[in-house]
Amino acid sequence: MVLTSTKKMFARNDDFQLFNKRWMDLMYATTEASFELMLATLRVEYADMKGLLNYLEDTWLRDYKNRFIRAWTNPLFHLGETTTQRVESAHSTLKQHLGTCTANFEALWSVIHGMLDIQHNRIKSSFEVRLNVVQHGYMDGLYRRLRGYVSLKALKLIRNEIERGMNVGTNRSLCGCDLRTTCGLPCAHKLNVHILAGSPIPLEDIHVYWKKLSMVPDASVNRTAYNMNDELQRVVSKFETFVDEDSRVRTIQQLREISCPSSTSCIALQAKVKRRGRSSLDSFGNYVIGSKKMKKGKRGMKRKAEKDDTSTTRDPSGFEYVLTPGEAASARRKVKQVRNKVHRTRGVSMGVFEIGFIHTIQPDWIQHVETTVNVDSDGNCGFRCVAAGLGFSDIDGWKRVRTAMVNELQENQEFWNDLLGSYFDQVKGAVQFFEGKDVGSDKWMTLPDMGLLIATTFNVVLVNVSYGCCMSFLPLRNAPPPMKDRVVIGVTNVNDTRWVRVSF
Repeated sequence: MVLTSTKKMFARNDDFQLFNKRWMDLMYATTEASFELMLATLRVEYADMKGLLNYLEDTWLRDYKNRFIRAWTNPLFHLGETTTQRVESAHSTLKQHLGTCTANFEALWSVIHGMLDIQHNRIKSSFEVRLNVVQHGYMDGLYRRLRGYVSLKALKLIRNEIERGMNVGTNRSLCGCDLRTTCGLPCAHKLNVHILAGSPIPLEDIHVYWKKLSMVPDASVNRTAYNMNDELQRVVSKFETFVDEDSRVRTIQQLREISCPSSTSCIALQAKVKRRGRSSLDSFGNYVIGSKKMKKGKRGMKRKAEKDDTSTTRDPSGFEYVLTPGEAASARRKVKQVRNKVHRTRGVSMGVFEIGFIHTIQPDWIQHVETTVNVDSDGNCGFRCVAAGLGFSDIDGWKRVRTAMVNELQENQEFWNDLLGSYFDQVKGAVQFFEGKDVGSDKWMTLPDMGLLIATTFNVVLVNVSYGCCMSFLPLRNAPPPMKDRVVIGVTNVNDTRWVRVSF
């Protein structure tokens, strides 16, 4: 409004741009003293333009400076809203949907109801995205307690405050604490304390406004107070009603496992699972060569039938084992010793399939893996795994995968730019590479950076079963295909240098 009214007072555009800068500096003055100093400078610089000065002071500064000058708005809790832009934007959207003001009440109500319904669905969709999708810029441990509980806008404000805090340190006087005062978010000096301590940002430091990620209030939980006294009293009352000693012992053991998780007797057993049919795999999923279990027959390698291995029954699952606390502790020590060992893969090729790399797979997934596919490790191995899962050619299938991903990024650039944030250009640059050799590490397939992109591009389920980094990626926009047509592509990472395809 100010710029529109004052532009006609300047003959040259350069002079108007300089005034625009002076006016913006005046609005963003952080203290009353700096505001008065900038205003005095403005009066001296434009002393020969009395009309301009009179307009600014009479129309804006005299009566309304406390409503838009930062020196007066910063001490107030306004959540970043210092203008009427949102109201004006909503009014403009309403006028665009109506198109005319001469319709009857029923027609106008129908249009307005449809507009509000669309906005309502968009807000719910954005909430679901915030709850289930994490941008890569916030994968740092500093945001560990905020991911999935705080809006993306709040995370962006915190990240910007961290960048500002590089020049502030932990000095509170230099910080000013504007973000905490205006938005209810941790300010620069407080964030630097968490960074230096290596601790995540507490969820308690975030105002409840930024933690509202649902359109419907949760009536089952009283979020104003988390008092466990009533629940504990119910547990005590129930415990006193138990007559048999076994029920009392079991209840005490369950409570002890909650208060001290290390005392639990439930552990991940490293037992070999027998699938239906005869198995010729050792404990690491490799074929055993040259042992008594294999012998040379007329038709090649043939397994010798043994009494212990002819059963088609499976081993008991983890929950079917009941261990004493002493046995559980002993088993945990054995598991730790096994994980610390370095195992060499002794794979035997069977056509394009190779049984190996089992030690690189998350232990809970080993029982679901049928075999692994060792593709060419030329830097395109990740894309070759996807191509093999889609049934593409071994020769140029990886090029088809890269091309389809580039097309997806270009056709839906706004969608992916909003999802990937600052990583959009990095992902696009890595995918947009079609050389078959001299593939740098910056052109490799990386997860989770490209997981959702691959799943959405080909409408498949991508599963990464790598040890310590197990995750699944589902299509974001496409409807799931029927179960008989559904494609699941599994991969595992070997020493952070190559990808191997996994078949389930």
